[in-house]
Amino acid sequence: MDFEKELYEMRKSFRADRSGVKLPSRPTWMKGDDKLNCIYTNKERTLRYGEVYYAMVVQANKALFESVFPLDLLPDCNNPANLIFSDSRYLEAEPMILGDIARELFSYKAGDRPVPEEYREIVAYIRDEYDRSMVQFRPVGMEDMVVNFIATLVFRPFLPKRYLRSSLIPVIASTDIPDSAIILPKKYWTDAFTDAWVNRRF
Repeated sequence: MDFEKELYEMRKSFRADRSGVKLPSRPTWMKGDDKLNCIYTNKERTLRYGEVYYAMVVQANKALFESVFPLDLLPDCNNPANLIFSDSRYLEAEPMILGDIARELFSYKAGDRPVPEEYREIVAYIRDEYDRSMVQFRPVGMEDMVVNFIATLVFRPFLPKRYLRSSLIPVIASTDIPDSAIILPKKYWTDAFTDAWVNRRF
């Protein structure tokens, strides 16, 4: 797949209809002090100034990998996930590199391997699934690249089939407020990307 071409087309669709993104209601489990509220409070800025980037799921509520229709029509079935994304031009054509980084980060969760100093803060947040902190970091061996580690809500209505079929996913994000990234609604996805995503071809 030409990931760069598909991203360009998704960006074009989103730019032509920024006002078309309507967020589902807040889940009832999300309290007022939950940092995920920033997705809602920063929504207008994210949509106005944001761009579409590829992101990779590092970890997510396991229910998000399953179809729970018709319950998935309810806001409470929109659950948190940790993602990484970057505005690096290189990753527009080679987004699966984010998968390598995500797998490495998650591999330290069990605590049976020494964690590189560059990843210790992130791994602490991965182990504490209720922490919503955002971290910018430079991956080991790719120090010329800045990657954002964030927590966000996975809105099931935004996904083809309404659950995670692949860990690679497009998001809307502004580099000024990266912790407020929103998953790109499926209506902006290209047919080719959607087909590959649904059929788990990457």
